[in-house]
Amino acid sequence: FSFSMKRLNKSWLAPPAFFSTLWTFFVIAPIFFAPSFPVHSYGIWVILLFMIAVGVGSIFGDQYQPKSIVTEVESQLVAVFQILPIITFILTILSLGGIILLFLFGISRFNLSNSLIDFLILPNQFSMDRYAGVVVMPISIRLLMYLLYPASLMGGITYNQVNNRWLKYFMVLPIVFSIGYAFLLTTRSTILLSIILWMSGLLSAKVLKNDKVNEMFNVRSVITYLFAIGGFTGIFILTSWLRDAGGEIFIDTIVENVRAYFFGYLSSFTQWVQSYVQNNLLFGIVTFAGPADLLGLTERQLGFYNEISILGTSHTNIFTALRGVIHDFSILGGFLFFSIFGFIATLALNQCRQKKIFWIIPLSAFYAFTLYSPLISIFNYNSILFSWILLGGTIFTTPMIKRFVN
Repeated sequence: FSFSMKRLNKSWLAPPAFFSTLWTFFVIAPIFFAPSFPVHSYGIWVILLFMIAVGVGSIFGDQYQPKSIVTEVESQLVAVFQILPIITFILTILSLGGIILLFLFGISRFNLSNSLIDFLILPNQFSMDRYAGVVVMPISIRLLMYLLYPASLMGGITYNQVNNRWLKYFMVLPIVFSIGYAFLLTTRSTILLSIILWMSGLLSAKVLKNDKVNEMFNVRSVITYLFAIGGFTGIFILTSWLRDAGGEIFIDTIVENVRAYFFGYLSSFTQWVQSYVQNNLLFGIVTFAGPADLLGLTERQLGFYNEISILGTSHTNIFTALRGVIHDFSILGGFLFFSIFGFIATLALNQCRQKKIFWIIPLSAFYAFTLYSPLISIFNYNSILFSWILLGGTIFTTPMIKRFVN
């Protein structure tokens, strides 16, 4: 199905090809690497239904072809790409300041010394606070930490648009700094969200600039992806070790935890949907839990879903973003949701091909949602939504910034 979508749309980055290819991989990988985890065929058919829905929406989106490129659009594009590296630089430096302040705050809060042993205890103390529901981190540090996400998004967008090699390296720094936050707070999602925002920015910028959009799955790219996965696996293990204050490492336990985290989502989702009974439609409260919590419509809980056993002692609370969509709209309603999603993403793709940079926002949001969808809806996080708001504000105010600078 994914190859037919690619052939039909002539690009791996077209929404139906991208969504179906990623989810084909997300289905095959657990079956191959964790064959002992039970997978129900009904859930696979539901996933295929949502793939088709994105394709259907894309067909309608292609009916609205934008007008040809105009000089004003080109000039706006050039102006934005002159400003974005500067904004990325500022946000990255501020997020680095957040890491330093977080470290100093932790040393002070937990009355730790400057010894190496106390430094290893610090991540464990932060994780104990988090699991106990004790939120004491100053709002200033949290805000500086949240700036890491728009820095990642903008860094990905501008990475291939800057010519200076050192500036290119700087555009990757938000991902490096996210590792620092992850080691201090032992939250793997910080790294994952930073990488996904960076990748979504990179992919959408490739569409915008018509830059080798068909070379995302060549041999060199696949090798890069494999190294990235290996690196993240190593970070996963190290953060778990830091969470336990540098305790003894048990290989069997680590392997089981890695298998459950990386490949348990398919088993948990298919088990859940196999016995799913629709009661009340929630109309977006689960898929957009962060904004809903902010508006007082629901209360977002730590972990979101309760853990279930996927096999023996293996447990996971990761059910994919698809579960949230079904909770909100039912399976048939989910078909409509993904059809609209595919429609908007295809509309954004076609507009970006005509150099209309504002459409990079919904297009990168589509890529980010798809990349994160094996875990949960990326729209659950207000800090992530803030990244696109800040990007939109930067694009909107670029003409005024240019006049001020000039």
